[in-house]
Amino acid sequence: MTSAIGSSFTPLGAFTVSADARLVPGACNPEKDLVLLIHHTDPRSTISLWKLQGTKRWEIDAVANFDQTGWLRQVAWSPDGEKFALGHSARRITVHSLADGCEEFRYNGAASGDGVKATWKIATLSWLKMPWRHFWDSEISSHPPPQIYPREYDSPGASLYLFKQIAKLDPKEPVIEKSAPTEVSSAHKAPRYMTPSEANGWPSLPPNPVIASIATTDIDPSDAVHSIDSNERWQLAQSNTCLFAGDNHGGLYPFIHGTFLAGTIDSESTFSQLRSIASAESCTYFSKLSFQPESPLLSFHSIAGKMYQKATGDGYLMDPDYEIQDILRISTVAKDLALYAARNCDEVMIAWMGGGGREGAREQNEKWCRLLENIQNRANPQKVKDVKRDLVALLFTGVPLSMSLVDHIQNGSQTTERNFKKWHGVVTDALAHIKHTIDLAILSLQRLIALLWDLYGLATIKSTSTYFMLDKEKINRCIEAASATIEILSSMSEIVRRETRGFSHFMVWLRSIIPNLQKSDFLSKTYDIVLVHAYITNGLFPSGLDSFFQPPRISLPVVAKNNPSLSIRQLATNARKALQQMQEERENGTTTYSIQQTHGQGQGRRNIIMAMNAIVSMCNFMFQSIASAITAVHQKDANGANIDRAGDVGLLASNPRSWKRILLPPGIKKAIFHEETIQLNQLQDIILRETLVPNEKGALQYVMLRLPFVDKERHTKDTFDKPRNHQKLLILRLAHDNHPPKTQAVGVAMLDLMLSSLAEPMEETKEEVERNSPSNSVDANLLDAQFYDSTCLAIVLQTIEAESRRCLALVDFSALKYHPLECPDEIIDIEKQVLVQFDRKELLSQSVTFFRSRALPSFKGSDTITLTMSSKRGVAVILDHQRWLVQSFDLNSDEEGDEAGDDQTRLQQESQTSLDEEESSMVL
Repeated sequence: MTSAIGSSFTPLGAFTVSADARLVPGACNPEKDLVLLIHHTDPRSTISLWKLQGTKRWEIDAVANFDQTGWLRQVAWSPDGEKFALGHSARRITVHSLADGCEEFRYNGAASGDGVKATWKIATLSWLKMPWRHFWDSEISSHPPPQIYPREYDSPGASLYLFKQIAKLDPKEPVIEKSAPTEVSSAHKAPRYMTPSEANGWPSLPPNPVIASIATTDIDPSDAVHSIDSNERWQLAQSNTCLFAGDNHGGLYPFIHGTFLAGTIDSESTFSQLRSIASAESCTYFSKLSFQPESPLLSFHSIAGKMYQKATGDGYLMDPDYEIQDILRISTVAKDLALYAARNCDEVMIAWMGGGGREGAREQNEKWCRLLENIQNRANPQKVKDVKRDLVALLFTGVPLSMSLVDHIQNGSQTTERNFKKWHGVVTDALAHIKHTIDLAILSLQRLIALLWDLYGLATIKSTSTYFMLDKEKINRCIEAASATIEILSSMSEIVRRETRGFSHFMVWLRSIIPNLQKSDFLSKTYDIVLVHAYITNGLFPSGLDSFFQPPRISLPVVAKNNPSLSIRQLATNARKALQQMQEERENGTTTYSIQQTHGQGQGRRNIIMAMNAIVSMCNFMFQSIASAITAVHQKDANGANIDRAGDVGLLASNPRSWKRILLPPGIKKAIFHEETIQLNQLQDIILRETLVPNEKGALQYVMLRLPFVDKERHTKDTFDKPRNHQKLLILRLAHDNHPPKTQAVGVAMLDLMLSSLAEPMEETKEEVERNSPSNSVDANLLDAQFYDSTCLAIVLQTIEAESRRCLALVDFSALKYHPLECPDEIIDIEKQVLVQFDRKELLSQSVTFFRSRALPSFKGSDTITLTMSSKRGVAVILDHQRWLVQSFDLNSDEEGDEAGDDQTRLQQESQTSLDEEESSMVL
């Protein structure tokens, strides 16, 4: 029977938003009363976080970090509600924190170099809690790799075991970039961790500094959440979750915990996209929509593999031969150590060279030397002066070569007592800080090397090497690069030590020759004339540290002069060979340039920032290759031969032909296009929704279609006296078994979308119900619908009448009467096999019955809305695209009697008041 519009669901809030706001599925936080709204403003879009009561927490421009235009299309919250993922118009995914929208991870699919076209888009995001056990609940030290690889120490066990026994590195918080709102928009540029771009997409789990032997910052003891053990905190962070991203060309990308990309799962090579996904104990089920030439095709798939536990008497255990925990942990800790060293190098560069609005310590020396040069040039511009030569002459003879030097020493502003102390303090403190920071970077790289040797040891295990396609040559190149960088940092540390000592003696000497400086504090101090001379010539300006931050001087390879007798073809051949040689050297990790000797040190210097970026890039590329092997069915060995790894990988998708597929009406393609591009200016003719409900045997697949329906017969004994023109709701239920794969049953239910015209529920006779002809009902349009949970469907209906009424209702689709459908073929054609039976009256439709419902404010001419919800939180959010009104409701509580009516009236008055103010402002 048809239900009346009753009072239910407690309103949480109602507020108006700007006309560029969009509400997408998955926007509701699963744990808090929060919702994300996307704002499309040409040529980019922003995202804002709102409390359901109507307060905006923040608004950010999540596209500005890429310095290009783009749109946001999808949103997915983590199961714990502390992070959310964004799908961009480009093939890009970013993960942000709840607190301020800070970007914590990014994956640039369009620039990943994997051969995928940059025009492909991320079409679907879904963040699920998986049945996998925590990846850190077993110690790698209990099963250390075999001790057959070289070590520089004799301690037993793996590196992570050793990290527990050694001193922790100083805490180092990631630097977060923030920006103020622009004049045009009130949105901040999304804060993000200032990590090298070479680290983007590094597959890793959430950082665990303690495991990486990095000390954490001070923790408030009163904070119970952060006062527990770091491993327990890590496990509380929902480590057994997975973010699934599907593009529009059949690719499925699983991100373990949202940041560890396990490799693309290719289920179909056709133009298709992910529609829905659900996790079970032994596998994961998902459906894909393929856009065939004739009509869209909906297919059912499963994902299984070695990442799922095997049932035992004590519970679930992971395959003991599959060392996924070790690989994930090594990749995560390696990233933490590499970024720790990179942050130290950045910190050293800022302390010495300056940056971020800060003046570097070297500016003190440079400022003094530049003043000397300017005075000398003014005194005698015809004669070239040398400041260092004058200082050396003054040091050894006591007589300067230029009297302007004496004048400046006596009268210069930097040689006042106050400025002199500042000069001495700034440089001394900076050099001490640089020395300490460099030593920490060296320690972190040494621990990174130990960790990479563990990975090298795993590569010697045949089964592990086969699973993850471990390449010992790549691992060894990363170790060599880290070792070379340690040598560079060690030489830099030695120069810092030497310049610290030389600067101290230089300051004592300089104070002794400047008349206007106090001498009482320095009478007992002496200086070494040799150290002062060495500092003036090689440390004062330019400093010996400068070469570690400057780009290398590139000397191009010597090319023989062209022989006039050579032909044009020979010249082109020689050039092509030279280019090929340079490309091979670059691919092999060797440089094509030589760094000139600088500063008289007798050896080449490398920029430490470039060296660290090279390490991060090499390790990132290597770990991405390892992670992709988890799901890559077809790989190549070291000799380039193809390897079929079906059944040996961690995740593998399958689509047996015994699972029936659904051929949808052609109009679905247009409706999906409008939803993907968020073009909601008018009510769509067809709406497609789907959900998967796993069970013990497999999964139930529910497919909902809203279809336009017109009765062609006007007056017969089996129809009404008046022609009926309204919508109908088709729900298809498929029962898929997994062992063995087979679709056991197909059922279909057709619902008439009508609302009662009475104030109370209607009492219908048995004959009326069978004929589906309620005497007191009006036709209604389905504005939007979403599956709420495994049993209920949330719908928003609006009556087709002069004074239209609107309601939000829950429909128990699991309790509907489903007509069995005989489908001998593997494809179910909705139009030819389902709709035709209802047109012929072979199958009867039934009236929609509300499990619970609530009346909503309705406005004339307003018929396009967007509905989203969170079943875990029990809330529904509706955005009216004509009035730009956001309403939220608590679906787990009821309101009855006068309170419900008063609240409904209040919501209508508030919304109408805001609309009147908006219209008046437009007139003004």
